[in-house]
Amino acid sequence: MGGDDVVVRRWRRVNPTGPAQWLILGFGAIILAFAAAFARSAVQQGFRAVEAAFVGGFLTLMLAYVWRMYRTGIYVRARQVRVVRVLRTRTLPWADVAEVYSRPARISGLATVRDAIVVRLVDGTEVETPVQRQADRVVGPRKTVGPILTDEQFAETVAFLQATRLYAAGPQE
Repeated sequence: MGGDDVVVRRWRRVNPTGPAQWLILGFGAIILAFAAAFARSAVQQGFRAVEAAFVGGFLTLMLAYVWRMYRTGIYVRARQVRVVRVLRTRTLPWADVAEVYSRPARISGLATVRDAIVVRLVDGTEVETPVQRQADRVVGPRKTVGPILTDEQFAETVAFLQATRLYAAGPQE
């Protein structure tokens, strides 16, 4: 098995990890520290199993949620693109992707002040990703569901996805 085989199988995060993702990860570390302190206290004070399980389950759900928030973004590999959201992951074969572009992000069909990266499939379906460009306008509706990139980072991410789609499509006749 050559080195290229390993790269092909691995998911690569396309959008850069920004300050918000690191802040979210720090929040997860605080929850983890709280969970460790609670476990120690539960053992010392003799909590009942039901109480410990309830709090432990809640902390586990919080950690899972924080981890998913940190992982939110766009990932690629040789034959697929993956859109990771907090509650859902969607994996699309590059063969099904017709176009990658940006347009204003939408909330219930209404445009917001931030642009989002959109993947349009061959069947016409649009998959809006959680990756957005910083808004120039201060006032207006905005989504706060994923990474917010600078203009340069956003343009580089869109260009990389477009080039990857073309590369995955192979030589055109």
